[in-house]
Amino acid sequence: MLILALAAAVAWSNSNLEIGSAAVQELSPEFTAEALQAASSPLQLVIGDPKDSLGVYITGMRVKLTFNIENHSFIPAFSPVKRYTLFIGNLPVGEVDGTGSAWLGGGSTTPGSVEVLVPPGALRPDVVDVLMDGGTIELNVRAELGWGAATVLRESGLLSATPGGTIRAVLGLPDS
Repeated sequence: MLILALAAAVAWSNSNLEIGSAAVQELSPEFTAEALQAASSPLQLVIGDPKDSLGVYITGMRVKLTFNIENHSFIPAFSPVKRYTLFIGNLPVGEVDGTGSAWLGGGSTTPGSVEVLVPPGALRPDVVDVLMDGGTIELNVRAELGWGAATVLRESGLLSATPGGTIRAVLGLPDS
């Protein structure tokens, strides 16, 4: 009976875990730029006069988010992190397996982070435009916390972020 009560208390405590204080630490394009060649890439942007164009090949987008996992219960929670999923808007673009676990005392927090290189195939055209010329991108992280029947999914909520440097600015190209 005691074991059943303890399991119920842990499950209830895990249901009170939340993700808070989320922030974007890094959002930057990964790319190469070289003289335009005959071979083309699906994420190649042509800039300038076609006879002496520069080919920009987007190889991904680096994203680093930090956040706190918060225990809003008065009962300690054991929270192994199983997986984090990064979203651009509502589309999942990368997963990171959880690496740790923590006992969270009642009312306490523990820091977490996710760092992902989003592959070029996961970048929608509107995101590519933002990486090239600027604007904002909506990000969200989902954490799978707990174990067994006590596993819960928690999201950070949407975070608006601006790339740390656009491709156009990094290359010193004029505005379009």
